Amino acid sequence: MNTDNSFSKRDRLRKNDEFLSIYRGKRFSVTSSFMYYYRYSTPSPLSVDRKIGIVISKKVSKKAVCRNRIKRIIKEFYRCNKYLLPKNIHFIVRAMPPAGRLSNREIFNDIKLFFETLSSKIHHD
Repeated sequence: MNTDNSFSKRDRLRKNDEFLSIYRGKRFSVTSSFMYYYRYSTPSPLSVDRKIGIVISKKVSKKAVCRNRIKRIIKEFYRCNKYLLPKNIHFIVRAMPPAGRLSNREIFNDIKLFFETLSSKIHHD
């Protein structure tokens, strides 16, 4: 188990080019409330390179409080469970309008399902 439970700048996708390269990769998974786009990065010998980007538009909720709650839940799940992901993966979580009506537990379960799906795809690719 990994002991690094931080969520620092190096864990985030921050540049528009990084987001675009993932979108162009055309690998994605869809649930009723989220779309997950992902790609594998070039392995770096010195570090494990897992990165996450979160996209939540006003279509999900007009209230910033709701959008920020969803972001906090996603970040917390990632922070605590990033060791479950394969090394050298970059992914984007894009919330769909139904995500604004989900409870915290339902958001956690949705993201957990994606992590499990991604792990199973890694073993079959």
